[in-house]
Amino acid sequence: VVTRWQSWKRNRKNQSQYLPQLEWEAHICEYVSYLAKQTRSTKGNGLAVPLDAKVPILGPRFVPPTYMHNQKRNVSPEVAPDTVYLKPLNVVHPFYYPDLHRGCPQ
Repeated sequence: VVTRWQSWKRNRKNQSQYLPQLEWEAHICEYVSYLAKQTRSTKGNGLAVPLDAKVPILGPRFVPPTYMHNQKRNVSPEVAPDTVYLKPLNVVHPFYYPDLHRGCPQ
């Protein structure tokens, strides 16, 4: 995760440099990559492998946690103003849109 957001920060000077947002997005990318890897066929036949029932399927729209989320998980939550400024993220990935590869050029 750290390597990913550091690379973004270094190579994308004209885009957001807000570290909490970059870190939030890097965690989401790691999660989506994990889902895709877990459901990818290893036999080369293109058939998806079922995802373990213990793994939650979140997305494709990821909304940052609010103060209420922290309040429900902790008796006395820390108030971190940085999380208030995080923006939701919509992910366009073949895991969520299996037909995506049909209309996209390689």
